[in-house]
Amino acid sequence: MRDAVPDAVPAAEPAAIPCPLCGAADVRAAYRVTRWKTPFDVARCVSCDLLHVNPRLPREHLDAYYDAAYYGGGADWHYADERKREAQVRVRAAGRLGRVERTLAAAGIGARRVVELGSAFGVFLDEARRRGWDVQGCEIAEASASHAEEVFGLRIHRADLADAGLPPASVDLVTGSEVVEHLAQPMRTFAAAHHVLAPGGIALFSTANERSVARLLRGGDWGYLMPGHVVLWSAATLRAALRRSGFIDVRVTAGDERGLRNFLEFRRAAGSGSRAAWLLRRLRVGDWTLGAGMVVTARKAGARP
Repeated sequence: MRDAVPDAVPAAEPAAIPCPLCGAADVRAAYRVTRWKTPFDVARCVSCDLLHVNPRLPREHLDAYYDAAYYGGGADWHYADERKREAQVRVRAAGRLGRVERTLAAAGIGARRVVELGSAFGVFLDEARRRGWDVQGCEIAEASASHAEEVFGLRIHRADLADAGLPPASVDLVTGSEVVEHLAQPMRTFAAAHHVLAPGGIALFSTANERSVARLLRGGDWGYLMPGHVVLWSAATLRAALRRSGFIDVRVTAGDERGLRNFLEFRRAAGSGSRAAWLLRRLRVGDWTLGAGMVVTARKAGARP
């Protein structure tokens, strides 16, 4: 097992933090997660119900998680190496892009400019470019950002979106797959997403829903409770966060970005999963879902000149 905090980062103790969504200090203990070498605590905000890691390590420790081992699939907890499954990643990217393209077209928006948060090795952005999008990414991991630049010739900002320096109203889509749970300052990032979107632009994020049967049954052993996942969103808390950041038409659906046709294409590209599982993951009762996955879309108000 690899240490949860790399040796290159000076040792530090977790410290209590205000709620990343509403700023309140009053929390109640939820879980003590012990299956990693360095255990951590998860708390729930009494004011807004946000489930999050608290106390938490400093930002530089969180950023240090995302080294070559994490993005190459070799760490104790890690991101699956998309270079080894590029065909499947491209199919899923097409599904996500198609969903947004239909929404923008219905609003009479023909522009196609995207920034991806957590752009990793750049496969999604390269697929978007093939479909005619103007693309750029935000990625703090040097190894994967360099790959995206050198192999695909992409523009990658080695920063959170809030620090990337993008002009206001300069993109039509801000998106990220399995990234909003990693955000140390999510409200700052969501505010930046709203700022850089042109009127009528779309934000689209996929993450896990903590109000799921999986989390309810497994508690502190829920698979999504990992060291780098510092905010565990529910449909209600993610909806609230985006509305507070200025977004309208915030909609949450169960499952992932793939419609059935795209899912079948994913299977033909050697992806995993069954039709029954695809359907079951889309079952919900209010904000509670059977499967853990959810997708949120939100829109910036206003019309194009």
